[in-house]
Amino acid sequence: MLRGLIACLFAGTVTGFGAPQPLVVNPADGKAFPTIKQAIDAAVARAAKHKGETRIVIKPGTYREKLIVPKEAGEISLEGEDETKTVIVFGDGADTPRPDGGTVGTFDSATVTFRCPVIRASRLTFENSRGKGSQAVAVSLVSERGEFRNCRLLGCQDTLLIQSGAHWFDRCRIEGDVDFIFGAGIGWFRGCEIHAKDSGYLTAASTPENQPYGFVFDHCQVTVAPTAKRMFLGRPWRPHAAVAYLQCALGKGIDPAGWDNWRNPENEKTARYLEFQNTGEGAAEPGKRVAWARQIDTKEAAAITPKAVLGWEPKP
Repeated sequence: MLRGLIACLFAGTVTGFGAPQPLVVNPADGKAFPTIKQAIDAAVARAAKHKGETRIVIKPGTYREKLIVPKEAGEISLEGEDETKTVIVFGDGADTPRPDGGTVGTFDSATVTFRCPVIRASRLTFENSRGKGSQAVAVSLVSERGEFRNCRLLGCQDTLLIQSGAHWFDRCRIEGDVDFIFGAGIGWFRGCEIHAKDSGYLTAASTPENQPYGFVFDHCQVTVAPTAKRMFLGRPWRPHAAVAYLQCALGKGIDPAGWDNWRNPENEKTARYLEFQNTGEGAAEPGKRVAWARQIDTKEAAAITPKAVLGWEPKP
């Protein structure tokens, strides 16, 4: 399989890490770019002529860019060196005015929107810096498949939108407050740090009725800021929301009820909320959980595997 390699240099929108440095990439063409947007455009041009994955190596820096990775880009790999030093950030909110009138809206507030068939990202931070007061997405996923490893996804309300597809998050850190992991797609979160910065809801799944799985949190650590008054594991954006927490460490600050019905008792008849052998102060009183969420047994938990949920087997 052909594999392209494109790299971004320090320049233009990149700040904080010194003067631009030369970087040797892909001896076949030696291309490098001052912005990630230009590298994505080059990937689109390459995908029109070559099959296989295009790798974009991003050097340390703060890249203030709003990006859409289109379907025409093909398979894309974004690779940083250190997720704390390689940051892609923008600050649009749903209430951000459009130049031609109206506002951006939630979906178009995303710092990065992935529409390419496959996205692989590692050692990067994706951030929406809008702050509180508006929906503000850091990453929006419309790709068929995503693999995120050692990444940080930072925001407040609506940090991660999984619109569609099936996506794997391995050892990532995701921060937010209200509905900060949401959408109709599928996500498996393995060994991730999920941090609630304020009161709210960790998830707002809109899982379709005919889709068996939505979001699965596997051996994750969930922490809640001391200033938060109430934090719930989730509420159903749509009636058949599906979320499972499997052997997670749930910290202090999780409301004993666990789940919220989004002010609609009818959602209690259809929402699919599961827990299995969770630990920590947030899981210490299972008897106080809402009656319409379930604590599942070992046999049922064993059937919830990455392959069963995602439809494909992630690499270790």
